[in-house]
Amino acid sequence: MNKKFLSVVVFGALLASSAGTFTSCKDYDDDIDAVNGRIDELAKSLSDLQAKVGSFVKSVTYDPATGKLTVVDGENNSVSYTIGQNLPTYSISVDKEGKISLLKDGEVVSSGTITFPDAPTTPTIPDAFDPSKLTVDAATGKVMYDGKETGVTIPGDGVLSIEDKKNAEGVVIGYTIKYKDQAVTFALNDVLTLKGLVFKSDLFVDGIEAIEYPYLDYTYKAGTATSDIEWPDEQAEQVICKVTMDPKEWNYTGATGAQYNPIEYINYHLNPSSAKVSKEDLSFVSRDVEVISSRASVALPEVADMKPADEGILPVGFRAIGKDIKQEGEGSIMALQAIVKAKSDAQADTTVTSDYALLYASKVTPQAIAFNDAVLVAEDCQESANPDELFKTVKDAITHAPTLTVAYNDTRNLKDLLTIHYNREGQPEATKNDGTHKVWAYGDEAKYGLKYDFAFIQYTSGTNVTSDSKYADANTIKDGVITPRIVNSDGETLNEQGVSSVGKRPLVRVRVTDTEGRVVLVGFIKIEIVKQVGDITTSVFDKGTHNFGCDEADAVLKWSEISYQLLEKAAVQSKDEFDALYEFDVDDSGVAKQFAKSADGKSFVPAAIAQVIGTVKEKVDETGTTNTVLHWTLTTAEQSGIYEMAGHTATIYVRYVSKLNTTSHAPIYMPLQIAVAKPQGTVVTKLTNYWYSDGDVAKDGQNTRLNVPYPQDNGNTLNYVVDLNQVWEKGMPTFTPPANFASYTDVIFANQNGAAGGYKYYFDADQNVLTVDGTKYTLSVDNATAPCITGGSYKATAQNMIDHALKVDAGVFTNTKLYANGTVIATIDQNTGKITYENNDTSKKLLNAYSHSAAKHFAKIGICAYSPCNIAMSLTNNTYNAYFLRPIDAVGTDGGEFVDAHANGSTLDIAKLFNFQDWRNVKFVDGTDYSNSWLYAFYGLNKVEVKIADATTTLSGGKLGETLLSSKTEKIVLTQTDKDGNKVTSATLNLSSYNTEASGTQATYDAIVAAMGKIKYVNNGNNVQTFELRIPVEFTYTWGTVKTTVDCTVKSTMGN
Repeated sequence: MNKKFLSVVVFGALLASSAGTFTSCKDYDDDIDAVNGRIDELAKSLSDLQAKVGSFVKSVTYDPATGKLTVVDGENNSVSYTIGQNLPTYSISVDKEGKISLLKDGEVVSSGTITFPDAPTTPTIPDAFDPSKLTVDAATGKVMYDGKETGVTIPGDGVLSIEDKKNAEGVVIGYTIKYKDQAVTFALNDVLTLKGLVFKSDLFVDGIEAIEYPYLDYTYKAGTATSDIEWPDEQAEQVICKVTMDPKEWNYTGATGAQYNPIEYINYHLNPSSAKVSKEDLSFVSRDVEVISSRASVALPEVADMKPADEGILPVGFRAIGKDIKQEGEGSIMALQAIVKAKSDAQADTTVTSDYALLYASKVTPQAIAFNDAVLVAEDCQESANPDELFKTVKDAITHAPTLTVAYNDTRNLKDLLTIHYNREGQPEATKNDGTHKVWAYGDEAKYGLKYDFAFIQYTSGTNVTSDSKYADANTIKDGVITPRIVNSDGETLNEQGVSSVGKRPLVRVRVTDTEGRVVLVGFIKIEIVKQVGDITTSVFDKGTHNFGCDEADAVLKWSEISYQLLEKAAVQSKDEFDALYEFDVDDSGVAKQFAKSADGKSFVPAAIAQVIGTVKEKVDETGTTNTVLHWTLTTAEQSGIYEMAGHTATIYVRYVSKLNTTSHAPIYMPLQIAVAKPQGTVVTKLTNYWYSDGDVAKDGQNTRLNVPYPQDNGNTLNYVVDLNQVWEKGMPTFTPPANFASYTDVIFANQNGAAGGYKYYFDADQNVLTVDGTKYTLSVDNATAPCITGGSYKATAQNMIDHALKVDAGVFTNTKLYANGTVIATIDQNTGKITYENNDTSKKLLNAYSHSAAKHFAKIGICAYSPCNIAMSLTNNTYNAYFLRPIDAVGTDGGEFVDAHANGSTLDIAKLFNFQDWRNVKFVDGTDYSNSWLYAFYGLNKVEVKIADATTTLSGGKLGETLLSSKTEKIVLTQTDKDGNKVTSATLNLSSYNTEASGTQATYDAIVAAMGKIKYVNNGNNVQTFELRIPVEFTYTWGTVKTTVDCTVKSTMGN
């Protein structure tokens, strides 16, 4: 790795103090006030100096004896400054090991090291030390290499210096003059010696750097005679068109092959990056390589051009013989050579050669002349994403509608509209640049020696004797510009424009020719001269806001509303004149065609089906007055669709078109606009005492409670049915609809589940999830969403109900069943508004999992109000939780005591161990008040089972609710017995005879106590101290089983 040597001489380094006194680096404390003013003058003039001499100079010198600085520019003009005498000379040296030293008058005063840059990837270029990267920081005096500190600092603050930079041969290559924060740099022409060239590749072939060379491979055509010169045009009433000029000017046939080799630019890295290179010193060396032999390349690449280097990158233009570039097992390789001129006669010129690269051919073949605007309709391109191509024959152009229009008093430049489609194919393999029907913008073709050519095809239309093409300027078309003209009575084109050219259809021939004038491509454009080009659009006809409803909206436009704009846009004076020229554009059924803006917003296109909104029809007043009107009708679904649009507003376009033909008088487009408003209400009015908050606080909460029937003589609770209407004032909810919405009124909403609007209850999609005895129960419904009349399906939120038109006869609003893990546990009758809690094992288990005062089992109820066309009105506060209350609770008294070692065992009455109360908080027995003891019978209490095996204890450190008694001892035995002490597994009760309020006596209670039986305690082991028992007991009644526990104390063994 070769290291370069550089010497940078720094002249006249001076230090400036804040007091304005300058001290030289030679003697820091010498006073040199005499030169202070001159140095300041130089600092102020640095920018002037740069302006005077430019960026390139012939020399920069400083004479220590006289203190004079002299700069000589490229024109031999000199500028001098006297800045001081006997100033020290500082120099910077860099040796081959990267050590950098600062010398003052030849003696080293400080030193450091430089890390040289890594070698380039191409081995033919050696490492290089770039002198242009060695700088001095004017603010700090630090010497930098490539922006990094070298460890060397020139003494002082505020250094004035002149740096001359030398290459390895000691030749000065430039100068930098610095003072404080100002600096100017000059470079000497032709002294930065080129050391290397590295090809900058964008293509690799099998890992080898390659240069892709696209050459033109094409066929050219010749004009031939033909007798086929007449064709009918495209109009409904066809007109015969006859070409009147020599067919050889427009009937091109044949295909002769040819090639064109363009200039292709490739990039090379210069080393050093600031080296100066001349095109005259560049050439390519090339050869064709095979496996075992080589020879000079027949592709003959040569330097054709060179652009100025930019940041060390040199673009070189070359030309090769594309068809002779080797492929398929052979290859043409090339390298760039540069001659480096000797600095003196004593030295010889040297040659710098870049790395070799493979020359890789791409064949470029023109396909068609085309348009650059997808709106223009002509011949389809095989690549559907491309705009259309020009018609390739005169016949095709004549028999189709005009592709372009031009106003009679304007011009149109075809060059702004044209492109060329071409194919590009790598030889032999494809590259990223390959493609079919790729596009050259206008002007790109010049690289390949191609150019456009424009002329008119003369033809007559019908009985006319004057060619339509005479109505355009034959001179301006040569530059691709269509200029309508008028014609005199002799058929001569005048240099004037006028309305008489309207309706004429000049036919343009567009050719692309090669460097020898041969026709490569040809296309034809039929152009219509019109009164006005482009779309004529009136101002928006705003039909205000329509309130959404079941009836069709009918927005009416009277002639008096639209006449001013239509007459103005058509440039006519009266309705009669307008009617003579224009008609409303409708389909076969008389419905207006609708249009939409094109993707680029520059024109109109037929509206897609999804863009058609409503129906617009023209109606003429039968009395013959001028009150012709347009009716824009909108269905309910279309109204909803408009509401879903931005701003709840829609704009459509209809148009009037020319009666004469579709293009000579431009269509007049009319934007019609309408907005849609939707109603929103809220559910009122609650009977506040029927509503609860989560904290079990009454008065206008958010929840309601559902319960079994209240007690009645000989009644029961089997019919768990609740009327949802009872929580609202006057027995039904109301919905506060806004005014002026005919389909949403209090009268309509007063009908429960009405066929022509009303209200109804349903189970909302969002329901509860419960876990009971370790099993997770997910409450669910049949439908989570409601369909919208315009499509899609949405959750029944207030926002969705106003954003969309949700149908209430399908989806979530028809949810009348509530499921728990797939089992129906509740239903709603939408005709009556009543909810029924189902009687099955799942429903009972969930019902009895929580006491009525801590209920967690609820259904989320929804209410909807809807129109006669079954569309929901948006409501707030339209869902709430309805809690299912357990009919009865049984809570252990925690007061029972067993006595250990009692004769025949210790017993406790089961009934007396529990306090019973119902969902109304009514106790069955309250102390000595037995008046409600008959409720045991009303609620259908029919079984008692003591879960002996699940009893837990505190015995020997046990924990209630966790430590099973059986895990501690087998000696202590609990038994469920009947009233006579006989062991039973459960007690079956029949209390129906007590199911009247009159049976609420102590005798009834005593009978119930006896029927429930006892719990017996026996200890067959040693004496025991006092401990606790928790005994589970299950009570079965009409609505399932209440699982509860009672805590009992076992007193220590008698006498101990």
